[in-house]
Amino acid sequence: MGNQMFQYALALQIRKVNHTNKQILLNGVLHPFSKDKRRLSLNHFVLDNKTTICSVFYGIVLMLRFIISLITISGFSMLIGFLRRNRQIVIKNEEKLSLNGIYYTSNPYSMPKIGLGHRAKHIYSYCQTPLVVQGIEEELRRAFVINTHPSHENQLVL
Repeated sequence: MGNQMFQYALALQIRKVNHTNKQILLNGVLHPFSKDKRRLSLNHFVLDNKTTICSVFYGIVLMLRFIISLITISGFSMLIGFLRRNRQIVIKNEEKLSLNGIYYTSNPYSMPKIGLGHRAKHIYSYCQTPLVVQGIEEELRRAFVINTHPSHENQLVL
């Protein structure tokens, strides 16, 4: 869930830099053909009224669109890494991706350059850096209030 929280924070930073209040659409699909079955967990938080979680079908469509965009911008060396299912795909054109609305970093402790623009934004990055939360701390405190009841297993721990 930590990665998802940093990705959400980056989406808020993109909104702030672009001086917009556009909808944030959360996609719980990590990779449509992956064996990784982790799920999106941000639905347990309040977040904000301009954030929604997309359906699984639409999530797969968005992920495929994201992959096609990566191939178009980064070339076929990225595709080979994706097909081999490398855990870390190194893309040489990260700045070019950011300018095209795709926020990806191969280094988990870095932050992609936030570009101005009105294109669709895709965040596929760990973004585990204090820069992601800088200046939006209060907004994140309000967003990360838990709004669901604990599961039976979690109630036993409490």
